[in-house]
This record gives sequence, structure tokens and C-alpha cells, in this order.
Amino acid sequence: MMIRPKIWKRFEFEEGRGFSARELKSAGLTLQEAKRLDIAVDLRRRSKYEDNVTALVEAKSKAPPKPVKPVKEPGAEPKIAKKVERKTKAKPTKPKAKPAVKKKVKEAPKKREKAAKKPAMKKKAPPKKTPPKVTKKKTEETKKKPTKSKAKKA
Repeated sequence: MMIRPKIWKRFEFEEGRGFSARELKSAGLTLQEAKRLDIAVDLRRRSKYEDNVTALVEAKSKAPPKPVKPVKEPGAEPKIAKKVERKTKAKPTKPKAKPAVKKKVKEAPKKREKAAKKPAMKKKAPPKKTPPKVTKKKTEETKKKPTKSKAKKA
């Protein structure tokens, strides 16, 4: 049976999906140990409740001890498996006949003829439209008589 945390939801404590990483760390557990002890873990949670931490410490103390791997002695030689003799002789294998494969003769690449390929046609820009010339009507205001400045003789 999985151990579930208590989380604060809707103004009361409810059973949550799993313990947060902060709760596991403060209880002294790693993610692998939590999975081995069948403890639910929810890595999306970020909160930390002291009630959950105490529940984790109690679950850790009740759990069976971790199995210890045997330590190999530095002078010990590894055991070598003995060859087992067969009572029946192995049948000799016949070489498999290779299927006849036709070799393809590669032809020299042909040079492309320039005449065969037409040059790319460039699109010509449409002719520019010139605006119609506007002729100004000469009015009295636009007509100005040239003024001659008379140099005063002194």
C-alpha cells in the first residue's frame, strides 16, 4: 500500500498524490529510496508540511534494511566457467552459395551541351507610366515683370 501525504485543499487537509521533493529531502530520503519503500512522489508539488515529513521519517524507520551487496576481495580471482564437452558432434556447416549478381557498368557522365539548354528568360519590368504634364495657366499673379535695379550714381 502506498503512503500518501496530507495536503491543504479547500480549507482542510486532504489526501494528496505524492510527497514533494522538499519533504523527501528534509526526511533524508532520495527518490530511488522512496520508490523502493513504495512512497508516492509528486515532483510538481513545491510545498513542505511538517506532518508529511514526520510521516516519511516513520515510514523510513519501519522499512526493512537496505540489501547490502557483497564486497569483493581484491586478491580473489573471478570464477571461470568450465567448458562443457558435447556428447554429439556438431555438424559441419556448408558454405552458402552466393546468388549471381549482375554487375552494372557505370557509364561516363555525359557533358551537357550548352545549345540544349535554353538561357533563362529574364522578366522585363513594365514600362514606367509618366504622369500627364500639367500646364500652368499664366495669370496676372504669376506674371512678374523683371525689375531693373538702377544703380545710383553718386
